[in-house]
Amino acid sequence: MKARIIIASILCVVLSLTNAILVYGQSRPIPNVDSFIEEAILYHFGEFRVLKKGQTVLIVKDSLNATIKTDYGKFKIKLESKSDIFKRIGWRLNGKGAYEETTVTWFGNDTCDVDIYGPSVKVNRGIPFFRKKYIVLTVSCRGTSGYIPTARFVYDSTANRWNMYNYSEILKAKLSKEEEEMSALRKKYYEERAAK
Repeated sequence: MKARIIIASILCVVLSLTNAILVYGQSRPIPNVDSFIEEAILYHFGEFRVLKKGQTVLIVKDSLNATIKTDYGKFKIKLESKSDIFKRIGWRLNGKGAYEETTVTWFGNDTCDVDIYGPSVKVNRGIPFFRKKYIVLTVSCRGTSGYIPTARFVYDSTANRWNMYNYSEILKAKLSKEEEEMSALRKKYYEERAAK
């Protein structure tokens, strides 16, 4: 009886150690999501959608961590709640403005998508006699190429680092793949047509 307990205990220890080696043996640097968001913001407002020097962008603070930097040299970001943003836009003369939101999506433990998107907003304060207020949100789509994030971070285990692929690079790769598929379909069509 004592021998069974000792063997079972040894077996439990061996299995625990094996599990720890399998789970934690593939080490990779723990990513700082804030740095991913900052790189995506710098790309999005610095290269993809170029802003005027000194322009401030409103970003919903609920959609990101408040520890990210707010001064990027050419532009600044201001973190505010969505209700404060609507109030700020509503008090402008024309009642129009825009704000941005961010989402961070993990695919496994080696791929992270950071998406920056934002609607245009028109806040109508209402006619003084009727006092009807409404908010119109207009969200633009990015085309018909399917989902493409603002920035994708992929861990490269051979180089032991995180690589960033921006919207333009992902779109270019996706379009070239679609073009190859279309060329193959055209070739197949003409071969079948010539065989008839």
